[in-house]
Amino acid sequence: MQSEQKHLLWVWQFSEDGTKYEIRDKLAKYNLGVVLKTHDGTDWMSEFDPSSDAVTGPEKIHQLSQFFESGGVPFHTWSVPHGVNPIEEANMTSAAYEAGSRSIYLDVEHARGFWRGTEQAAYQYGERLRSLHPDLRITTSIDGRPWNIDAIPIDAFALLSDALAPQLYWETFSTWDNIYRYNDHGYYVPSSGISPSFIIQSAYKKLQQYSTAIEPVGEGGARNIVEWSEFIQSSLARNSETVSAWRYGTTSQNIMKVMSNNDPLPKFYKIQAGDSLYGLSNQWGISLKTILDWNPDITNQNMLSIGQILRIPDGDHPMKRDVAHTIQRGENLYLIANNWGVDVKEIIAYNQIRNPNQIYVGDVINIPLNQTTNINTIQRNNVNYTYKIAPGDNLWNLSKMWNVSINRIMEYNNISNANLIRIGTIIKKPNY
Repeated sequence: MQSEQKHLLWVWQFSEDGTKYEIRDKLAKYNLGVVLKTHDGTDWMSEFDPSSDAVTGPEKIHQLSQFFESGGVPFHTWSVPHGVNPIEEANMTSAAYEAGSRSIYLDVEHARGFWRGTEQAAYQYGERLRSLHPDLRITTSIDGRPWNIDAIPIDAFALLSDALAPQLYWETFSTWDNIYRYNDHGYYVPSSGISPSFIIQSAYKKLQQYSTAIEPVGEGGARNIVEWSEFIQSSLARNSETVSAWRYGTTSQNIMKVMSNNDPLPKFYKIQAGDSLYGLSNQWGISLKTILDWNPDITNQNMLSIGQILRIPDGDHPMKRDVAHTIQRGENLYLIANNWGVDVKEIIAYNQIRNPNQIYVGDVINIPLNQTTNINTIQRNNVNYTYKIAPGDNLWNLSKMWNVSINRIMEYNNISNANLIRIGTIIKKPNY
């Protein structure tokens, strides 16, 4: 069984990135998906891209969706909302989704030619889009430098989004001005400089308050393949399901190969009444031995609990339990542990290091991956259940669905007026 999750390549303009045939065939070769730009503000991409394949509207998007999907390349789309006419922009984004896009990406940045609307416009855009498609998967991509995150209406877009995709370009960001700004904002750059693991750690620290999935965007034009591998592995170690690269036209085949060789995180399955490991093994096309290997918390294969979370293997092979890291100049075990989000004691024990002060540039150590983190997170989220308000929802309906009083919901979420809840608002289900 091949995982439906795939890492992605962004496509800006066919005239700049390549023909649709070249892009589809190469992405299929490396088992990657595409994120294609459809519009900028209220202008379809044919206004900017002279290619005959440029998006002219929903019909062209539908044709491109069929073209890529028929070649085994998952088709996603992206746009740049300006916030000048939020309702019309949301309608165009909705049309792109309806024409055949699996999900929608929004590029929201504090720069010329990007978002220039107010925070209220951001909420209007989100409410309109969610009212049209409550179940649409939306990912907002942002400049991942902390001070630029603060410069956009991030609260509104985080509320709208299922995931945030910080753009983390370690080579581009490696300037004295950026190093000064990182340090000035409390993200201290190590003596080894701005590395993939450093900017990932910084972005996660900045965005963790939103409790939203994070799917980093890497620098396709980066020259160091080892650093690209570090970028992917550091992202996956922090439970990002996938990564993507900006953009196809600047990304080498070597980087595509690295992306292909580092599988996205697996999907999860909640045990239903009547399920058995034997039945799931047949359903997934995966041996029972592999399912058990990927789910070490199963102590008795004949005793499953309804609601139990299982990790679905992305192939019939053992689960990867660590990633290799090559010691760089200026690094020590404490810095490495911090960058990978792992306890330094775990690294020392896992590698049987006798003296943590005696590691040398060029040494290769293995970073243990926490195999239960994702499952624990899912189980914890099932306890602290959150719900995004959809059109037609009200607290009375939710109280009936959850078997909890309206007053308890209001108290638990600090809601002062039960009649004033916005579409897209996230509320928590009381635990009792």
